[in-house]
Amino acid sequence: MSEIPALDHALPICGFLWVDLMRDRDASMLDALRHTSGVRRIRELEHVASAIRMHAPPFVCFEIEGADTRILDSLIRVRHDHPELPVLLIT
Repeated sequence: MSEIPALDHALPICGFLWVDLMRDRDASMLDALRHTSGVRRIRELEHVASAIRMHAPPFVCFEIEGADTRILDSLIRVRHDHPELPVLLIT
């Protein structure tokens, strides 16, 4: 398994990045993981790239409710820009 290099400007202790794209803000599975330390939740696709740069997560989880072209484009961009970064997709 390859390691993700730590970035000089990365913030420490990020368990992973959770991209919560659920329409209902209270329907995210992340709420069941409330006591998981270090998880960073973002809810806007526009913040995915900067969150990856800032936090250098070991993996990214996208939780989606139906796909549209913006979500698919974001997934493709993450895979292209960070091919070593595992991505989990929950639908």
